Amino acid sequence: MSSINESQKTYKKKLLERLPSIKIGWFGRVKKKDYDLLKELSLDLLDTAEQGNNRKLSQKESTHQSEISNIHALYRKKLESYKYAFNDLLAKHEKASNDIKNLKQTNIQERENIEKHCSSYNIPSPYKEEPSIEPIVQKKRYNFSSTQKSNFLSELHRIGITPNEEQIQMLFSENPATCVQAGAGSGKSTVLACRVAFLYKALDIPLNKITVTTFTRASRKEFIEKLVHIINALPPKYNPIDEQVGRSVVKTFHSLAYMLHKKFGDGRKLIHGNFTPKLELDNGELLDIDDFTMMSEDEIKQSYECDDFIPKLSEEMNKVYNDLYLEDDKFKKTIDKLYVYSFWRKSVKKDSDNKYYDIFENELSDTSFNDWIEENRNFYMNNLICHEEKGYIKVGGTNLKYHINLPNLNLKIFISKDINNYRDQYLKSDKMKRYSIYNRMNYRRYFILSIARPDYLWVHSQQDLQDLIDRNNTMNGIPSAPYFTYANIGESINKNPGDKNFKPVYEHFYSLSSFIYSLGKKITKYSIETICEQNYFSELLENDITFLEAAIIFNKKLEEHLESKNLITFEQIFHNFSSSKHCDLSQCNPEINLKWSEHLLIDEFQDISPNIINFINNIKKIYTKKMAKGTIMFVGDENQSIYSWRGGARHFIMNPDLYFPIYGKFSIVRLYINYRSLNNIIEIARIYLKKLNCDKIFKSARKDEESKNSKFMIIEEIKTGTYETKINYEHLAEKLHEEVNRINASKEKPIYIISRYHKLLNNTGCQKWDILYNNLKKNEVIQPMTIHVSKGLQSKSIFLLGDIYYDSWNPLKNAIYLWTDMPTTYDNAQHNEALCLGYVALTRAEDNVYWYLNSQHKNGLSKDYLKIFSSIGNRSK
Repeated sequence: MSSINESQKTYKKKLLERLPSIKIGWFGRVKKKDYDLLKELSLDLLDTAEQGNNRKLSQKESTHQSEISNIHALYRKKLESYKYAFNDLLAKHEKASNDIKNLKQTNIQERENIEKHCSSYNIPSPYKEEPSIEPIVQKKRYNFSSTQKSNFLSELHRIGITPNEEQIQMLFSENPATCVQAGAGSGKSTVLACRVAFLYKALDIPLNKITVTTFTRASRKEFIEKLVHIINALPPKYNPIDEQVGRSVVKTFHSLAYMLHKKFGDGRKLIHGNFTPKLELDNGELLDIDDFTMMSEDEIKQSYECDDFIPKLSEEMNKVYNDLYLEDDKFKKTIDKLYVYSFWRKSVKKDSDNKYYDIFENELSDTSFNDWIEENRNFYMNNLICHEEKGYIKVGGTNLKYHINLPNLNLKIFISKDINNYRDQYLKSDKMKRYSIYNRMNYRRYFILSIARPDYLWVHSQQDLQDLIDRNNTMNGIPSAPYFTYANIGESINKNPGDKNFKPVYEHFYSLSSFIYSLGKKITKYSIETICEQNYFSELLENDITFLEAAIIFNKKLEEHLESKNLITFEQIFHNFSSSKHCDLSQCNPEINLKWSEHLLIDEFQDISPNIINFINNIKKIYTKKMAKGTIMFVGDENQSIYSWRGGARHFIMNPDLYFPIYGKFSIVRLYINYRSLNNIIEIARIYLKKLNCDKIFKSARKDEESKNSKFMIIEEIKTGTYETKINYEHLAEKLHEEVNRINASKEKPIYIISRYHKLLNNTGCQKWDILYNNLKKNEVIQPMTIHVSKGLQSKSIFLLGDIYYDSWNPLKNAIYLWTDMPTTYDNAQHNEALCLGYVALTRAEDNVYWYLNSQHKNGLSKDYLKIFSSIGNRSK
């Protein structure tokens, strides 16, 4: 304040200085009296201004002090609250610490009592420390000399093999654990054979300590030929190997599993489907064994003799199914429920927000039933009228009408025509035509599906009604088990019992067990109660839960039945030898019995399942624990992982450290150069890689100018009815005939006709195509095959038939995937598999691809190409 007064005095002084003490200039004209008055007024104005400023200053100081006081008070209050909260937390922490201390003490006492009890009764303690995970390979890395490497490369060059830099990394990897991520056409099989030759020729590792594994006999045969040729072409040549030695080195996984079962198993005979192949000669020599899950029964019959001493699995399953239905009341109830659920034609998600208001229910019910009777009067009078009973069931606050009552099935049925007949029709009371009958019925249908009740059904067809009535009538006596098929939510199946692909419900039970085996678990070890305690299964509708319960009961009984008949399946064999508790295997002499596993090289690793991963880990762990040496090398392409339906996942080859215990980490080697396809084909296939979030840049080793004559065409389907479409077989026949002549296709270099399913090749209704196809096939100028079979093969031109799509929703298998710790959902795995199938199909081509669509599925991959390539009636480029 004093500094402010001082400045005011300075201003007054300056003002007086500016007013002259004598009147000069214009002041000379001012009277003395006026001059004094002016001077006085000026000083008064200054005083007034000073007083006003002082008042304002005082007010501001007062306000400032008040605000500071308020802020201090607020912060004091907050500080007090913080102190209180801190003290409260401190007290709680102290209490929690005491509780933990007391709990620990209690646990220690309980543990001592339990261990004392276990010791006195000579039983294992639950507190026994789990052994640490034991590595499956040796700790010591290799250290190949530059001389060893250069000499071996020189010998390879001499026989016409010149590895690129990436392939050299694979060939001379010094890490005991190596994962090779090899793109399509990258020459991985040749380099893998060279790696075996290097171990044998340069490092003097005996071939009986080296094993190469793959999945199919075809790939095994091809690899054996390649391996024998390379080893015999390299020096020293005084001890060449023959095909028999090659067969001892190269095995399929199923051959290895069967070999172990023969030596260390329980002596049970293998059973597979309705055709069990003969797997050994009379002298005991084992034959090549395919992964039969990848083959149709017809394909197995073409490759193997039948073991006539083994019964058909379907007959054994049928017996178990019927016996259980008569003897197990719980199983009978689940089957009766599933039988009703099998008439559902659509599925919804449990969390679907499906609402239905019943204000028009009576009118909707009468309209639909009367319309149906009008079209089916004879059936109604002869078969249905005696079962007619109108009423309603109450669901929550909603009344749902029904027309038929089948008391033995405890089933009420609502009948209508297919709702598509009502797209442009309205109820009479709906004067404003707000919603068509189709829309109202659609809301109603989704509501019914979402409640998932086995006592209420909506039926359209005479056949379904007749089946239900017949079943109801048989329930008057002692009913036999119903013969029907069943599709889980999100799956489609053949419902015609006369079709050769029809599978009764018990075969679907068995398929579910096989699926869970492939994921590394055994369904028969669990009850429905323990499984449903898992949160993963909380989103399942009642029908899927019922199916799962029936599958558990059935498979437990089936496995007991097969064991009583001295029979076992491959799924069980793999699972048995995946356990470290397998007595005979864990107690064997690894140096003698498992030496073949010392250096294990796995081809097509992207197809591996958790069941086989566990199998590999257990064998290698037993051997490495005893011998302290051994290596493992995986070779595969994550973008060709096409077996998610049996547990395969691209995640395994992308993250091997998560699934195989080793010292340190895997060395990752990537092969990006494609020696098969032109850049044009690689770029077309890259569309799928982008969707797989693959950022790898694959490139062709072939010259760019060759791409000028490369062709890619996509030909849309043609309509055959209102909703039906099919392949343009006329165009296909013309193009195939033209291509056979253009590229001079032959038996040695055929054109591949690739499809996801064989059915697209048969009963086409096009005589021109059928005649050409059969003639070319007879002359072996073309080779028809599925996409799965085509993997690893190549042709100058391929014809791809049909869209490639994926099922977008399977809640039961999603839950099972989560339960078995799979790295993704089943739905996502199916999506990825479809993308991989597209990639595999396109990269079989060296130069040309012709893609003919039979339809455009909502989840089909063809739409990505239809957006890109221009149209000339058919879309082509």
